Amino acid sequence: MLISDSLRAACFDYRYLLDRGYPDQGVLKLVGDRYRLSSTERAILHRGVFSEAASARNSERRVAPQSAPTPLYIDGFNVLFTVANYLAGRPLVLATDSFMRDIGGTHNRLPIDERLQQVHNALVAAVRSNHIEHCEVLFDRPVAWSLEHARLLQGRGREFRCSAVERVDETLVSLQDGSLASSDTGIIGRCTRPVVDLAAAALFESFAPRFLDLRALFADNRLMEWRASHILVKSKDLARRLRQEIKQGARFEEVARQHSTCPSKSKGGDLGWFGEGKMVKPFEDAVRKSGVGSVSDPVQTQFGYHIIKVTGKR
Repeated sequence: MLISDSLRAACFDYRYLLDRGYPDQGVLKLVGDRYRLSSTERAILHRGVFSEAASARNSERRVAPQSAPTPLYIDGFNVLFTVANYLAGRPLVLATDSFMRDIGGTHNRLPIDERLQQVHNALVAAVRSNHIEHCEVLFDRPVAWSLEHARLLQGRGREFRCSAVERVDETLVSLQDGSLASSDTGIIGRCTRPVVDLAAAALFESFAPRFLDLRALFADNRLMEWRASHILVKSKDLARRLRQEIKQGARFEEVARQHSTCPSKSKGGDLGWFGEGKMVKPFEDAVRKSGVGSVSDPVQTQFGYHIIKVTGKR
């Protein structure tokens, strides 16, 4: 699937803010409004892009279906809705945490119709092709027709034991054995057992789905990040004199505390980590050219003259 330039930029800004601890709902509104994203594009951000730490944590829990410990406890509606919404024409994303999710589809009621038969066929095919011999499929009792869904799927083969429970999420996060199948981030983030992306397995087994690969987007366009400290002063002559003092042995941090006009002076000039495009161009250009530990010549920006010390790159 193609991604627009505005959505691509929004993905990077959204993750940048998540990585710095900002709350996801506030960030979603801020970034969505900035780039004038549609409701579908906002859903792609919310369901497809996670902080680097959350993405790594969820990915580490993910295991291949054929190697998952049994029994496999399946979040029934989560898996069935993902496949059904894809068949209904809704977009799919491979999220940054390596799980496949549908975008913008219904999650309130799953009709018992011909499409459901296709969904069941795909699920059964995935279970059998991966040699999963024991599946405990759990349906949320409050969702419409949950008992009927449990009855129908159980009739598809000896691998399936199906039931309706009040809280599927709480049941799954309290598991002490086996593994579970769900793409629900609330469950993945709280569970202690290995997690299978069974919806993705079913989709690839039967439909060769088209999807937006957000994981590859970040892998292919990983932004360079730097950490730097600076001393900001108003005159070039003062900047030159301070740089000379540092070359002669003065500690950069102490010079920053004494002379810098930037609020970062309280931290010895430390600006923390920042990515491409987050600093004014002359500042970023100087950082790009500098090695870790080096101190730049004075760099002029609209704010004044900077002496920059690069302290990290990644």
